[in-house]
Amino acid sequence: MVTCGCLFCENCCNQILKIKNAFCPNCKKQIDFSKSINLKNPNQVKQISFIFLDPEKEIKKMMKALKYQKIQQKKYINFLENKIDNLLKENTKLNYELGCEINREDELKGEIIILNNQYKILLNELNNEEKKNKRIPRYY
Repeated sequence: MVTCGCLFCENCCNQILKIKNAFCPNCKKQIDFSKSINLKNPNQVKQISFIFLDPEKEIKKMMKALKYQKIQQKKYINFLENKIDNLLKENTKLNYELGCEINREDELKGEIIILNNQYKILLNELNNEEKKNKRIPRYY
């Protein structure tokens, strides 16, 4: 194995090693021979074993993570939908209560107008009575 990670048979590696400033025939990266790995050496193979993971296992791990994320996403969407429903219900309730309060306020304003008119009528009657009483001399 050469430093770019490409694999070659022993004969090809030996041919590449003969060339100074060699480039990998596969990926065209320059090869650093001081960092070449001998796959016959178990210690060097352990250092690079992480490169050769089982793709099926890795995909299964990713699929499991994606499935979990999808489940969590659905739960969060349901939570938000319930929250929106509750807010809409609360908004409807508050709008109804506000409408009732506005109607009650209008009723009270009407009652105030009626009471003001009655007060004016009574005040006018009182003034009229006082005027009548002033014309008639009082004898005690």
